[in-house]
Amino acid sequence: MKNRLNRYITSTCVIFTSVMVLFSLYKVFDGDRFYEIILCFFVGINVIQLISFAIGSINFKSYITYHLINYLVSYFTGFIFFVLTDFFSPVPIYLIVYTLIFSITYVLITYYIYKQFKIETDKLNECLQKYHAEGHV
Repeated sequence: MKNRLNRYITSTCVIFTSVMVLFSLYKVFDGDRFYEIILCFFVGINVIQLISFAIGSINFKSYITYHLINYLVSYFTGFIFFVLTDFFSPVPIYLIVYTLIFSITYVLITYYIYKQFKIETDKLNECLQKYHAEGHV
């Protein structure tokens, strides 16, 4: 049931993102500035994800160091990107809002990835236990 639910949540996110990007591209050519902002946001998120992917390729000595570096680099990259593209202004209230949204999102994504990894690890351990119980090793 959990795997099925996870597939639907993931597919819903992919479908929503695809539809919003395609519709936004259409509306930008129609002259609608609001959808230009959505596309800018989409590009910004992908820039942050690419940097996070690159950081994930580095072998850190501790998990905490990885998250600290990943959080800080992603945070500042996103902030600079969104200020340079006029997504928001570098004033205190936007900095606070950005920090809250970024931090909450980072924690939720990290927790989700941890739970997915734990599910996969538990399944692998279960398979290994069955393999050992059958006397293969």
